[in-house]
Amino acid sequence: MIDVLVIGSGGAGLVAALSAKGSTASVAVAGKSYPTRSQTSMAQGGINAALGNADSDSVEAHIADTLKAAQGLSDEKAVQSLCVEGIDAVEWLDRIGLPFSRSAEGRIAQRRLGGASAQRACYAQDYTGLKILHTLYDQCMREGIVFYNERFLLNLITEEDEKGGLCIGGANMLNIKTGEVEKLEAKTVIVATGGYSRIYHRHSTNAVGSSGDGIAAAVRAGARLSDMEFIQFHPTALKNSSILISESARGAGGYLLNAGFERFTDELAPRDVVARAILEEIEKGGEVYLDIRHLGEEFIDEELPQERKLAKLYEGVDPVCDLMSTGRTVWAGTHCWSWSYLGARQATMRQNMPRLLVCIVKMKCSWSMTEILLMG
Repeated sequence: MIDVLVIGSGGAGLVAALSAKGSTASVAVAGKSYPTRSQTSMAQGGINAALGNADSDSVEAHIADTLKAAQGLSDEKAVQSLCVEGIDAVEWLDRIGLPFSRSAEGRIAQRRLGGASAQRACYAQDYTGLKILHTLYDQCMREGIVFYNERFLLNLITEEDEKGGLCIGGANMLNIKTGEVEKLEAKTVIVATGGYSRIYHRHSTNAVGSSGDGIAAAVRAGARLSDMEFIQFHPTALKNSSILISESARGAGGYLLNAGFERFTDELAPRDVVARAILEEIEKGGEVYLDIRHLGEEFIDEELPQERKLAKLYEGVDPVCDLMSTGRTVWAGTHCWSWSYLGARQATMRQNMPRLLVCIVKMKCSWSMTEILLMG
């Protein structure tokens, strides 16, 4: 029997696996695809943390920006925890080898993304999420963590505990390659399966695997969900393919232009504001373009190489000399499970569903930093 089974091999799952392995437990990770192909790879722009490497910044300012952009809907204690712990999270990634872009002084480079009052996003060119995955996966292999790739979660195994309640004893998985059903028994299960934004089909930047399997399995096992209505729309994706064009393009100084080739919004406002502004222009019967031509080829190739490659590959345009036709698209489901690190709710869920933890990652939310938090 495995001590800790992590279901999901994206950023959240790999961090959870490394954290569990640090306690000398036997750890296995099961995922639908391969770790370096998870949705985390599409988080391009950066991770907000108030390091203050590029200009004056503070945790207090980060908290204030987050609460303001959330329009009073966020949990203030959660926001405070996120912003305070974010600095340590980024420094930890740096220590384990994440190749962050660097300033002239050798510090982690930072740039401003939407909703931030300072240059706060720590980045690795425009491949931040992909480089996070490779770094974490390298560490997992070094620690001897076992991987079950190409396993589709069918259901969580529920068992009766000594008090007559339900607890989780593992998971039944479909081996995608062989078609066989496999039973993985575990003392503790961590669900880190990501969101469900692919239900929006071609209007989503998510991979086809982001179909909510983990959420559905948890519900069948007795979990409760909340805030399912919080779907985040990313302002910029290539019009015909819905391929994400990173917020880093606007953070670097890119412009949003309407059909009259005029700027019509603050490009670095929170994502919901920018997405609505783009929709209004489209509903007028016009086009919306992202313009980074003025940044120059040298800068684009150094700081935004992936954006150029994606535009050329999927739309046949070169952003060094062409406008990119864009539209808003679904980026992430920013829902919450009813497991929380807030005392009373956490205790309640542990009583109701022992041995099941939840790991949530919300990569590249414009008004917050990456959450790599082990919930439970």
